[in-house]
Amino acid sequence: RSNTNPTLANKVALPVVVQDVERVWSARTTSGWTAVGVRFKKGANCTGVLIEVTDQELDDLDKREANYDRHPILLENIDQVPFLPEAEFYEDDHPVFEAKEYDQDDNVKVWIYVQLDPVLADPSHPIPQSYIDIIVRGCLKINKDFARSFIDTTSGWKHDDGHWVDDRDLPIYILADSEYSNQYGA
Repeated sequence: RSNTNPTLANKVALPVVVQDVERVWSARTTSGWTAVGVRFKKGANCTGVLIEVTDQELDDLDKREANYDRHPILLENIDQVPFLPEAEFYEDDHPVFEAKEYDQDDNVKVWIYVQLDPVLADPSHPIPQSYIDIIVRGCLKINKDFARSFIDTTSGWKHDDGHWVDDRDLPIYILADSEYSNQYGA
C-alpha cells in the first residue's frame, strides 16, 4: 500500500469479511506473472481490509487499478472478522458498521476492484513467491489467523508444473522485498 499509494501508508486498514466475493489467483500482469484478484461468487466469502480514502485517493486508485472495474459492495455483505478480538480491531463508531447498523447505505460507499479478464495462473504466468511474501507480510501485521485466512480463502493455488515459482533470490515481482523474504520465508 505504501509503495503504490504513499498517502494510504498510515491509514487504518480495517479487517473485514466480504460475503459473495472470492479471491483467486487470476489477475495476469503484463510482466508475465499472476496476481491475486477477486470475483463475485454467491456463497463465497473473502477476508480483506477496508481503508477510508479521499476522492483524490480514490481517483489515484482508479488509475493504478486500470485493469480492474470498481464495483460497489453492499454494506450488508461486510462483517467483522469473527476470529479477531473485537475490542482490539473494531471501534463502535466505524463509519461502515455505523451506517450498516442504522441502515444508512447512502452515506457510506465501499468499493472493490474486480479484474476485467480473469485467467488462472499457469507456467507462462506463474504466481511468484515474492508477491505472496508481501501479501502474507501485510496479513501478519493483523495476526497469524488473518494470514491463514488469506491462504485458506484464496482459490487457484497450484504447486505443480510451474504455476507457483520460488523467485525469492531473483524476484520477478518489482516491489519484492528479498531481504524480508529470505529472512522470514521459511
